[in-house]
Amino acid sequence: MDEFHPERLKRRREAMNITRAEVARRTGMSAGGYGLIEAGRLVPYPSQILKLERALGPMESWPAGDDVALKRTGDEVGEE
Repeated sequence: MDEFHPERLKRRREAMNITRAEVARRTGMSAGGYGLIEAGRLVPYPSQILKLERALGPMESWPAGDDVALKRTGDEVGEE
């Protein structure tokens, strides 16, 4: 499982145009608990990440932010 990044969670929720309360409802989490996860104050258990992925799609599809370095291809020395 990939490392969890709460800022990506927030970006994904916002891209889907849904509220924190709606994500909490879809996942069966409390609104307060979900808010803590999205704020980065609580690290979700693997079971909670699975619920989030069911509600928002796989983590790989969540928008990347400053937590992910940009990869450049084709211009490194020695690459063809």
